[in-house]
Order: sequence, then structure tokens, then C-alpha cells
Amino acid sequence: MLFAAVVAARATAYLFSKLLLVGMGPFTLMGLRFLIAFALLALVFHRKLRAMDRRTFLHGLLLGALFFIVMGFELVALTMTASSTVSFLENTAIVFVPLFAAVGARRLPTVKTIACTAIVMAGVMLLTTGEGMGQFGFGEFLALMAAVFYAVVIIVTARVARDDDATCLGVLQVGFIGLFGLITALVFEQPALPSSPTEWMFLAILVLVCTGFGFTFQPVAQRHITSEQAGLLLAVSPLVGGILGVVVLGEPFGPATCAGMALIIVGILVTNVEPCQGKALPRRAARVTRLADR
Repeated sequence: MLFAAVVAARATAYLFSKLLLVGMGPFTLMGLRFLIAFALLALVFHRKLRAMDRRTFLHGLLLGALFFIVMGFELVALTMTASSTVSFLENTAIVFVPLFAAVGARRLPTVKTIACTAIVMAGVMLLTTGEGMGQFGFGEFLALMAAVFYAVVIIVTARVARDDDATCLGVLQVGFIGLFGLITALVFEQPALPSSPTEWMFLAILVLVCTGFGFTFQPVAQRHITSEQAGLLLAVSPLVGGILGVVVLGEPFGPATCAGMALIIVGILVTNVEPCQGKALPRRAARVTRLADR
């Protein structure tokens, strides 16, 4: 339940980021959002942060650097294409996870992995060339790059969250994302603060809900579930992001777009569904099976 809530909270960031990017640079928004969130989180969890060891600090730095790359691709993509498109494309990450695992193990991907990848790519084609979406452009490419690095984040988080303090990891990665975002903004942009009370409200939602809750508690939640369960629950994100984009921002939605979204969701879900094994049957089901055999 916590992981599903985290995914849903982070999915709302596509909407509020899209609205704020009208008057702010992507890296300025990233730096401001994550540094404010880190300052608040550091006040709450300062005792844990003081007690962390060097390994946890380095792992937090690694996760922060990887997430900075993901967020960079995501925010720049949002300046070029619809938020619902970015949401669905970025969450194809879960399809890349088994592909990367196969490459890391130096073996061929399974038939199911190849089939799910084909399903998702078909969905991507329909989504990006559907009603009013235009052709596959640079914004869509950036969103897919965000998916590739998000898959790397999922794999790395699964490895380090079980050995380190998950709360410290979540707070540290938020701080490093903000730090890297601020440095990049100072180099490539002209940083500017939100210009209206409405924009400050959107930023507050990004800081408290999408970042303070959504990013910090992902390692905490992922520590207690399997990667397969995490993959299934990631399907919540494109659903929430897509619905908000269509309903609030009025982004294009028709038969082709709907079919593309559906194919991506199917590919994400089937990727992580494992066949039920006989030894895992509940006692009552096993008893019924034995009676049937007799």
C-alpha cells in the first residue's frame, strides 16, 4: 500500500511540473523543488542522518546522481510533449529491467520479455502517433531515455535498500538531486522563482507530496516487497499521470491514444506476472487437488 501511494504521489508531479515549466527552467525547478524538500526532511530525520555510515552516504550519492539524470530527461521532455505521453513512456522502465538483467547475466532474454517489449513498443508507437500527438520526436526520445535510467535506478535501489538505512537513502537522494539540479541551473539557465501565489502552491505540492513523500519513502517501501511486486505497482503511475493530463490539461485522447496506453499497461503487468507454482497452493486448494486425484 505504501509503494502504491508513493507511485501515485510521484505521478502527480507530471501535471504540476508541466504547469510550472511555463515560467521556469527545468533544472531551476528541479533544484528548487528538491533542495526545499531536503531542508524539510533533514529537520525531521536529522538524528538518522547523523548516525548514518559512509557506505549509506555514498549509496545516497549514487541514487541521487542516477535520479538527477532521470529527472533531467523527464523535465526537459515535459517542455516538448504532453505530460500523459511522458508519464507512459517513462514508466516503460519496468520492461527494460528484465532486459538489463539478462544482459548483466550474459544470457538471452526470455520469450516473455521479448514479447512484452514488443507489446510496449507497439503501445509507444500508437501513443506517440495518435490523435494530435504528431510523430515520435525529440521529447518522446528524452522520455524513453528517462525510462532507461529509471530502470537502472530500480535495479540499484533494490540492491542497496536492503542493506542500508532506507530512510537516510531517501533523504540523501533528494538532497543530491537538488544539489545537482541547482548547479546545472546556474551553468545553463537563468534561475527564477515562481511569480504568482498559484505557482508557489504548485511548488509546495511538488515539494511536500511528490518529493517529500514520493521520493523519500520509495526505498522504505521497496525494502519490504519484491521487485516483481514493485513492477506491478508501477503501472499505477502512467494511469494517474495519463488521467490527470487528459482531464486537467486537456491533452489529446482518442482510440489510438487509448489503445497505446492500454498496450503499455499490459506490457508492464505481464512482464512481472509469474505462473503459479503447485507448491505455492494454499492448504485448502492442495487438499482439493489431492481429493480430485483420488
